[in-house]
Amino acid sequence: GGFNLNGQGVNNVNDLQIVNEAFATILEIINPRQDKE
Repeated sequence: GGFNLNGQGVNNVNDLQIVNEAFATILEIINPRQDKE
């Protein structure tokens, strides 16, 4: 783990961001905001 300049650390961060984006999208599908009219 950790931030390594050989690319492993960067890839781990990118994967985490992708997971966060997917999780946020799933939350929007499960619990859509009702403030949109």
